[in-house]
Amino acid sequence: MIIDTLRHLFECKIVDQIEILEDIEGIGFTMLKIKATLIDHSQLILTEIQTQSENKYSYHWQTMSGKLLLRWDNSPHWDKINTFPHHKHVSNSKVEESYEVTVTDVLHYIEQQMKKGKK
Repeated sequence: MIIDTLRHLFECKIVDQIEILEDIEGIGFTMLKIKATLIDHSQLILTEIQTQSENKYSYHWQTMSGKLLLRWDNSPHWDKINTFPHHKHVSNSKVEESYEVTVTDVLHYIEQQMKKGKK
């Protein structure tokens, strides 16, 4: 998962810059945190944690000034959502189902929003 994330970021045409914030390999886990600056100057902060039994993720899309646009994650705290544990925060107080569960899915979603002129 983590190697795929890096590959997808480097290959994606909407990604302008990539900054690795954390790259930690511990006993039984790997964690990667990246800030990707996109061609419209928004930012995607990606955190992925991989263990032998699970893959946890958070993809936080924000404006250059830090305002939340969307955040996707799989923290298991919204068990009423049909796509549990996958969900997205569309504002600080609203959570919805999420079918975007990989960095590729999220980048595709963002690219579609850029084409529509939305942010």
